[in-house]
Amino acid sequence: MKVSDRKTRREEQLRVELLIATMNRKDDSILEQMRVQSDAVVINQGSPFQWREFRQNAHLVRFLCCEELGVGLSRNTALMRARGDICLFADDDLVYRDGYAEMLGRAFRDFPDADVLVFNIQSIGARKNRYQIQRPMRVHWYNFERYGAARIAVRRTSIFQHHISFSLLFGGGAQYSCGEDTLFLRDCLKAGLKIYAVPFTLADVDDSSSSWFRGYDEKFLRDRGALYRAMYPRLTLLWCFIYLLRHRRVWQENGSFTGSLRSMKRGARDYTAHGGEYVKEES
Repeated sequence: MKVSDRKTRREEQLRVELLIATMNRKDDSILEQMRVQSDAVVINQGSPFQWREFRQNAHLVRFLCCEELGVGLSRNTALMRARGDICLFADDDLVYRDGYAEMLGRAFRDFPDADVLVFNIQSIGARKNRYQIQRPMRVHWYNFERYGAARIAVRRTSIFQHHISFSLLFGGGAQYSCGEDTLFLRDCLKAGLKIYAVPFTLADVDDSSSSWFRGYDEKFLRDRGALYRAMYPRLTLLWCFIYLLRHRRVWQENGSFTGSLRSMKRGARDYTAHGGEYVKEES
């Protein structure tokens, strides 16, 4: 990016829009529950079709109810209807902090060459410890897997110009229960977009339970194997092996290292057969 372009981006006024994925909502009380303080697109799955536009505290809210299921589909549906300069992906269990929109706009002005920024979310509850960003840093191939979708904000034009979207095969409500956010960041890196992690906390989340995680069971391992097949088609077995070495708790809770690896390989084979392009299996 040219120096003059960076100066322009530092000075620009950025419109922030929240893209919320939720399910089975009967009204718009989610906006108050999440403390929404910006424009927003809400995709409410599992309900008869309805489209509404209204103002809340001077912010434009567009609320779409639809019957289709899948968090990747929700995020794509919201992204296609987005109008903001900066789009922040959101799950419905987040509670946003005061001034998050201003903080988000300031962060993009501080990093004028950034196409994507990832932020901190503060966990409430002890189900798991989320990785916390301690200092600003560039996100590369070796560290992009640690960030979930609800921590990701993007320049809308950067995403549109490179035709990037969320996978419909991965994530809650899809064939494979998680991974749509990892694949999204992978596609951003493949497209040459610049991603930075910044130590700002935008929201809090209750991590005492999960809508999709049911323990490190056969389903979890097979889905993880399918995800590695999608990300690293020629190095799937190696990355499955590395994952289990890094996360001893996974295979210890599942019984054994070899049994867990076998389950991940089954998931990879299933993806090859039914989910993705054909790739010759590792021996």
